[in-house]
Amino acid sequence: AAQSEAADPSPQEVKAFIAAHPRSFGTRVLVKVERIGFPRLSDANLNRALASTRGLDDIDRVLAKANIARTRTVELWDSANLADAVTTRLLSIKPGEAALLPQPDGMTAVRVISVDSRPLADAEAPGIARDAIMRARTQQVLEVLLQRARSSARVEYQKDFVPRPGSGTMPAK
Repeated sequence: AAQSEAADPSPQEVKAFIAAHPRSFGTRVLVKVERIGFPRLSDANLNRALASTRGLDDIDRVLAKANIARTRTVELWDSANLADAVTTRLLSIKPGEAALLPQPDGMTAVRVISVDSRPLADAEAPGIARDAIMRARTQQVLEVLLQRARSSARVEYQKDFVPRPGSGTMPAK
């Protein structure tokens, strides 16, 4: 239902989308990385120690010495799925060096292994751009519908589960 409420993009909108997202189309790259994922750190000394390291092995040693849980993997990242700022940062890393990237659930230390240019064929780009625009528009429609549903919802609590006024908590049984 939400997808049917989202308007189809015009050819001009598709063309503008492709032009605005070159790393998803004409200058798309696949970046093979070795990464270490770990939680966001609150220790200022540990953060300084990480910032002064150069390589991924150095970062791993600092984290190991501090007993920080971490996961080390090799992954293939597609610039079409990354923010432009992340792709730009990845492409600026010097050979042998690592960079620290914030993530929603923590931090990532990353070393670039290889970069492979993989531009999309001109014939593929419009369909992919149209789908991306439609997904974004459908998401916007869903958010509006959810907001409406929340504002008109009527919540009825069972007798033993009515929250205490102003507490935001449930009463103990």
